[in-house]
Amino acid sequence: MTSEQPCPVCKAGSLGAAMIRDCHLGKKTTFQVATELETTNEFVMRHINESHELTIDDDGDLQSPDKLLNDLLKTLKTLKQWTDFVVMNVDSPEKIDRAKVDMLVRLSQEARKTIESVATLQGRKGPGDTYLQMQVLNQKVMLLTNTVLDAACSDCKVKILEAMESQPLLMEKHG
Repeated sequence: MTSEQPCPVCKAGSLGAAMIRDCHLGKKTTFQVATELETTNEFVMRHINESHELTIDDDGDLQSPDKLLNDLLKTLKTLKQWTDFVVMNVDSPEKIDRAKVDMLVRLSQEARKTIESVATLQGRKGPGDTYLQMQVLNQKVMLLTNTVLDAACSDCKVKILEAMESQPLLMEKHG
């Protein structure tokens, strides 16, 4: 985004964030978000791809106006500092301090848990993501099928339906 044209998604605040979360979950398309925010799909895609959520501060560290992401970035910075400290203080394999390595492992696990939590809360990850995406895909297939059948003549409709019935994955319901 340019300085004279702010990001419409960011400008929408929590509503924009919720819409982007719905995009990640497959509940909305970028076109739907663009329509609801009265902007273009290009702006929505730019928001998703260029991520206004991360910036670099004067010290060269990543930061975010989003509190969860900012806390995650602090955890990752601490992890990097501890890793650098442990690596700098090891001259040879026999001088490895097990307590420092254990702390490094715990920090790595905490960072992973934090990443998972942030991704889940933002809708980027979750147990239902794949299922929701499959539902959206199934709806699109059914819409396409109905569109084709509506445009076909009577004879072609019968042939199309017979062809579909011979494909068990198209007609099978998974619950």
